[in-house]
Amino acid sequence: SFSEEVKKAFEPSAEKLTDNATTGPEPGPPTIESAKTEDGGNVEADFIPKKAAGIAQRGEFIYWANPEAKTIGRAKINGEGKAVEVSDEFIADAGTPRYVAVDEDFIYWTNTGPLGETGQAQPGEGSIGRAEIANGGNPEPQFIPGEVETEPGKFKEQITNPQGIAVGPCAGGGQCIYWANAGEQICVQGKCSTGLASIGRVPVAGEAGGAVEAEFIKNGSQAGTYDLGGIPSGVALDGSHIYFTANVADIHKGKVCRAKLDGSAVVTDGETPHSY
Repeated sequence: SFSEEVKKAFEPSAEKLTDNATTGPEPGPPTIESAKTEDGGNVEADFIPKKAAGIAQRGEFIYWANPEAKTIGRAKINGEGKAVEVSDEFIADAGTPRYVAVDEDFIYWTNTGPLGETGQAQPGEGSIGRAEIANGGNPEPQFIPGEVETEPGKFKEQITNPQGIAVGPCAGGGQCIYWANAGEQICVQGKCSTGLASIGRVPVAGEAGGAVEAEFIKNGSQAGTYDLGGIPSGVALDGSHIYFTANVADIHKGKVCRAKLDGSAVVTDGETPHSY
């Protein structure tokens, strides 16, 4: 484990978007940055010079998703807090990985799936991937698939454009995987579908351990459902609650929301500015 002197937080840095979309100072190349957790000090802007989306840490290793390269990377943090044994392809052919989470046995990631004609993720596309954390072995990019066939020719949607992911306690005991289904309106040839906009949940054993709850916490106005007020994105846990962001792209506002681990007592009050 890290000593108190080298405990750090990690995040991917900003990068140039297109040749004409950068309006502020010219960003440098993409990197994973680090800073001390106690005060945000000692920022290292080029801690690991790698492109990354989601990032997670466990023990002496950090892991990151590179959706362009379709890989999960890993690096070891030594006793001086420096990154060594950097591997770009700890897991190769991961699909389109976006965010990552880890437990003592596995690394999990959201795979946003292929894009449709409109350039947006499609309902039922995407998945939750999994691989052994020790060596990246036995990768399963479709550990939890985007849809399942319930009877011949009929399919049930489980995942749409998954983003944030977390692994931690279930309300009734054991461990669960939680993720954000960031479905949004998609129209092709005059036909529109929103896909799932919800927080999903499944035991860490996957479908073998229990049913996939694609809409564990969902948008809606009927009894027993909750209006999240936006598109779910980030997900985090502690021992008693799940926290998630719900963003509204067209007005650049969003919310940090909270619910109990059983999905009850959802709190979505309060808005915070955000930008993309």
